[in-house]
Amino acid sequence: MKKIKEVVVLQDEGGKFSFNKIIFILLIFAILLYFVLNTNISFFLDINKFINPYIGFFEKLLVVLIILLLTYLFLNVSKKLLKGYLTRSGRSKRNIKLFLTIYEYFVWFVAIILTFSIVLKQGASLITSIGLIGFGLTLALQKPISEFRGMACNYF
Repeated sequence: MKKIKEVVVLQDEGGKFSFNKIIFILLIFAILLYFVLNTNISFFLDINKFINPYIGFFEKLLVVLIILLLTYLFLNVSKKLLKGYLTRSGRSKRNIKLFLTIYEYFVWFVAIILTFSIVLKQGASLITSIGLIGFGLTLALQKPISEFRGMACNYF
């Protein structure tokens, strides 16, 4: 019963503006934007002449909001599942926290790349550019990375 109350109530201690409130507001905004784009609301006022030049922008904004919301929800669920699994498998709390932090950054990175590829319609060239940049950095930093690895092996 207590967990249901925490999920439904979007207020923290002290009334601070939390990330859950931001996600809730973005969800409401995305739903309203969806209904404005997909319904004929001209019986209220002639809003179509104001919205028509910006429909492409609103559709892209809606896609971005949906992807970010789904990423946030996916991360909440998957981090809880992974944390439970790693705790049962006997990992230390430090290693669990490290793994979950890296996992969270990786998922957000993939979500941002996915958002850019959908919004900009240039997914293949974006991924190719990132791959080439990574390859160039690997070649440029080959010697420093090798020296760092050797230094770390001497200390540990």
